[in-house]
Amino acid sequence: MAETRKEQIESHIKSWLKPLKELPTNRGEDLQSKGLLVLYGLKLAELQNKMRLNARSEYMLQRNAGVQAWHGRQRRCATGQEKLRFQALKLDDQEAYMKMVEENKHKHLKILLGKTNVLVRLGAAVRRQKRC
Repeated sequence: MAETRKEQIESHIKSWLKPLKELPTNRGEDLQSKGLLVLYGLKLAELQNKMRLNARSEYMLQRNAGVQAWHGRQRRCATGQEKLRFQALKLDDQEAYMKMVEENKHKHLKILLGKTNVLVRLGAAVRRQKRC
């Protein structure tokens, strides 16, 4: 829809430009001035469209760069948090590890830990049954 509108405007501008350029310069100062004003207005409209497109594309580039920078910061932050979690695991500090998982709201780790806790409790129950 926007493309067809744009094409209509461009064809309208072109249809005006040709007769304006062919106007004789001796037809009177008033007519010549009006023709020049229309011609300059059409050229100005074309220039404005180009400037808008350039501004829009520059804005999108800056926006994309900002979004990519944000994602990079998020990845670095996540990597740092992962290192801390692994360090807590290496030190066998389960309380600190569980606290970090809860704080980070890492859904997959919570699911795995929940299933692991169930298995640990089940194993303890089996051991108790064997003793009795």
